[in-house]
Amino acid sequence: MSVVIEIDEHSPKPIYVQIQDCIIHAVRDELIGSNAQLPSINEVAEMTNVARKTVEKSYNELKRKNIIVSVPGKGFFVSEDNNLDRKKVMLMFDIMNSQNNLIHRAFMQAINDHTLIDFLVYHKDPDTFIDYLIHAPDEYSHYIIMGHFSEQEQNAIRLINRLPKHKLVVIDRDLAGIQGAYSSIIQNFEDILYHALKDLGETLSKYNQINVVFPEFTYYPKATLDGISKFAEEFGLTFNVVENIKTHVPKSGSVFLALTENELAATVLNIQQHDFVIAQDIGIISYTDHPLNEILIGGITAILPDFEDMGQLAAEVVINGKKINTNIAYRIIERKSL
Repeated sequence: MSVVIEIDEHSPKPIYVQIQDCIIHAVRDELIGSNAQLPSINEVAEMTNVARKTVEKSYNELKRKNIIVSVPGKGFFVSEDNNLDRKKVMLMFDIMNSQNNLIHRAFMQAINDHTLIDFLVYHKDPDTFIDYLIHAPDEYSHYIIMGHFSEQEQNAIRLINRLPKHKLVVIDRDLAGIQGAYSSIIQNFEDILYHALKDLGETLSKYNQINVVFPEFTYYPKATLDGISKFAEEFGLTFNVVENIKTHVPKSGSVFLALTENELAATVLNIQQHDFVIAQDIGIISYTDHPLNEILIGGITAILPDFEDMGQLAAEVVINGKKINTNIAYRIIERKSL
């Protein structure tokens, strides 16, 4: 059976990617088999009414991925070892830091050796994220996406909503607006912080105020503050949001919660510059654990979400093909900072 190549002019996907998708679908659905000859570049250009260079770009990408091969003087053929029968995953992270390294390592250790992984990092740049998605051919069995955006979140979600939901796995942060039945393995910031602070309630009883270092521009959702505020109200502590820790004047009897490594370092420096003694005058808690936590001031107490479990569960979705929707657990590492 010949390949049918259809172009959707309203799709955000470039035409050269759509041509790849049509050929990938035909091979995967066994409409054409190994060694089957494909239409020539000129034939595809004529049947789709697109530029020859566009078709050539599609074929070159398929050749690079060994989905098709070219035989001089004869044309293009479906490769015998095209790997389309193997699972292939797009794994997309916002950045690489200590916590994401834990997720990545756990995922790679748990994933089947026969699964192909395209690992992409968009460095919290929504334009790069969008570019990755619209240029991704439909050759993936799963799209595992970590979404942290300061802007263009709705544009990103519109593209995510175009993905087949049985292939979608959202990790780390829940994204409002995604429709359908997809897998999600997230850290519920509000819930984790509320319960973790309750677990530390006895230790925190000597303080009268809890400050969360939460800059105006942050990738943490606003709901993060709700869990801390709820704890403070129940335990009779004053709740305060510190947008700029560098200019904040700390008070004795307060405890600080820092959400990132940079904010943690800035908080320690601020307290020391105001001549307070940490754990005696002022307490510090770190959300997630960093190498600095073990070194600074004899050790900083950390609330640590189970990132290894996140990576393992994401691998389980790929391996077993089952939908998972869950919030990861956490543990507390108590050190001298309280």
